[in-house]
Amino acid sequence: MNLVIFAVGALCFIGLVSAVLLATAAQKFHVDVDPRVQAVLDVLPGANCGACGNPSCFSAAEAIAEGRAPITTCDPIRQSGPISTDPSITVWLPTAVRAPMRASAPMTA
Repeated sequence: MNLVIFAVGALCFIGLVSAVLLATAAQKFHVDVDPRVQAVLDVLPGANCGACGNPSCFSAAEAIAEGRAPITTCDPIRQSGPISTDPSITVWLPTAVRAPMRASAPMTA
């Protein structure tokens, strides 16, 4: 019985130490995300399908926010119909990125 109690106590101690180490590492290595990238990421479907040529929706959101890609670069959004996004996002998008959003029909590949 004492062996079981010791084993449970040791596992609890290891879990507590691991939790403290992970929490410390999370605070030390925290990376702030540009709020513009987060706003675009909220509009994207989050499928990480790679159809746009980016490895993830996050990298596609970075490209859109920086003006390197139009918002219509996302195939699932483009195929779902006319693109309408929150005006708070389109305010800071570069003109080259905003232009394809004015189209009334989805773009075809």
